[in-house]
Amino acid sequence: MFPMTPIATALALCFCATALAAPTENGHTPRSLLAQAKGLPTEFEEHFFDVPLAVRVELDQQFLGEAMVVLTRDDRITLVDFADVSDSMIKPSERDIWANYLKQGVALGGCQANCPEQLLAVHYSLENSLVSILTQNAERDDQVQRYYNLPENGSTGLIVRNQLNLNGGQNQDLGGRYGLEASSSLGNWTQAVNMQLSRLGGLDNKLYHAVHELFTQRELEGNFLRLGYFTPTSEGLTRQPRAFGASPDTALGVMYGSSDSLAINNPKPAVYPIYVTANRQGSVEIYRDGLLINTQAVPAGLQTLDTRPLPGGIYEVEVRLIEDGQITSSTLELVYKPNNWRNHDERWRYNLFAGRESKLLSNWEEQADGDMTAGAAFNFLLHPRVILGLSGRQVRDALQYGTSVDWAIVNNASVYANVYKTEDYGTGFDVQGLYSYGSGSIVASHNRSWFDTTRLYDTLPDGTRVRQRNVFIGQTSNSSLSINHRLNSKSSVNARVSHSEGNTNGTGVDLGWTQRTQLFGSDANWRLSLFDRPGSVSSGDDRNRGIDLSVNIALGGPGEQLSGSIGTRTDRDGGRDNNASITYRKTLQDHLLQSVSATAITDTYGIGLNANTHGTGPV
Repeated sequence: MFPMTPIATALALCFCATALAAPTENGHTPRSLLAQAKGLPTEFEEHFFDVPLAVRVELDQQFLGEAMVVLTRDDRITLVDFADVSDSMIKPSERDIWANYLKQGVALGGCQANCPEQLLAVHYSLENSLVSILTQNAERDDQVQRYYNLPENGSTGLIVRNQLNLNGGQNQDLGGRYGLEASSSLGNWTQAVNMQLSRLGGLDNKLYHAVHELFTQRELEGNFLRLGYFTPTSEGLTRQPRAFGASPDTALGVMYGSSDSLAINNPKPAVYPIYVTANRQGSVEIYRDGLLINTQAVPAGLQTLDTRPLPGGIYEVEVRLIEDGQITSSTLELVYKPNNWRNHDERWRYNLFAGRESKLLSNWEEQADGDMTAGAAFNFLLHPRVILGLSGRQVRDALQYGTSVDWAIVNNASVYANVYKTEDYGTGFDVQGLYSYGSGSIVASHNRSWFDTTRLYDTLPDGTRVRQRNVFIGQTSNSSLSINHRLNSKSSVNARVSHSEGNTNGTGVDLGWTQRTQLFGSDANWRLSLFDRPGSVSSGDDRNRGIDLSVNIALGGPGEQLSGSIGTRTDRDGGRDNNASITYRKTLQDHLLQSVSATAITDTYGIGLNANTHGTGPV
């Protein structure tokens, strides 16, 4: 680097002091370098010409890079080199073209002949220390860049994540699970591996192994292409239509669909404005999930908040109006900024896959193998408040269909519904409504399914088909109403009433209370739960009634947490199951392991231990 900082500072101060005295010229006729330097003291002029100067370079008003240049008295500029281009959205190949051109020495002003890359003019402004390059594309290419540019030569790297769970208890063999996830980059393709080893413990001491992902993927502008071995779930959709019956197991094939991985979250306003009314000049604080995400000054009167700095998505925020240091109003508002999807010229999002069901390197018996599988899922932006969904796929020789609608009726009320069907299995639908008010929310839901598996067969290895033993004809349903209400900034209550028919019959009630306090000088979260639920096999077909009290404490050290619970419920024989647990968790920084935790549990059936570690690291 050239030691130009003191000189540049002095030049800037000197120019500011003399700028007002400098004559103003016609805005269409740029001043020469000598004219711009006329106001500088004589002793500074030698530090302006024929020496490296730090400047900002713009191409058609887009940032090209920070650079060092040399100016001469004959109105010519020569590039030494670019110093910093990290914030530039212009492709490196295009920057190299202009760098090679400017290094030859270029006359300032309009380009007269042999103009490369449709060049119109090159100008330098002493006041802004700015070099401006103007081409014929200045007004034609005025759209904001939507996607990040990938490195032209690609990249290389590897990140590995490990997870180990161990569990055991009195008179039980040790069991557990080890999971490995790895993500690598080779050129412009990304590779993913996901596998696991598990042992259930108890009576089943078999070692199970499975590979869930082993594929390579290419990210494109708005789309992705995946090749290899993967679980063909719908990805890239804003709302995924629900399917009915078995989900696709791992398949060997290809997948293509919408992707926002390279999309730039350009600042844009929310679809629906947020208003506040201030009696006098004040400020507004915007909170999301209790965290401050934005602050704005507002004058008196009816004002619209600037929602462009807020994150994309559809979420609820608390808007606090502060006047004279006091909170004069607090309201809940809905921020409606669908992530990277407000262009009505591109209303479709989709996901397609095709392949062969496979259980590569897996010994799980229930996993399908050998059949062809394919599917497609779509979202359509009918209106900024309405998203329609449609899906269809073939799983284990059965066709599955699904439709959905996501409708934000007003800012604080929305409805989401699905209708789905699977051949030789059944039909179902579900609907959910959400209503938000000043201190909480109400959620109502209902789902119902009609089953008929009399025509469902299994295919044996010899090719013959036999009817499944579990044949079911009938229907099941579940309805619920939930209320969450904040009593104050540190306390809240919730209640849920549900009614089910089918596998489980009856009405259930859940009540909860949470409180944030201080305990032993540390933050603590308390929760008290009471429940009375319909009977099931796990409760000896008796009603499951109980109470649970839990506390989570943030210990003195960074990333340390201690939590415990005590309660009672109905056991498998219909008696009382008194239980308690304690868990210690620590988050590690700059370590191979991200976190470690250990849990001890005691109940009617004995004492159990559980250990868990997570680890991620680049290779």
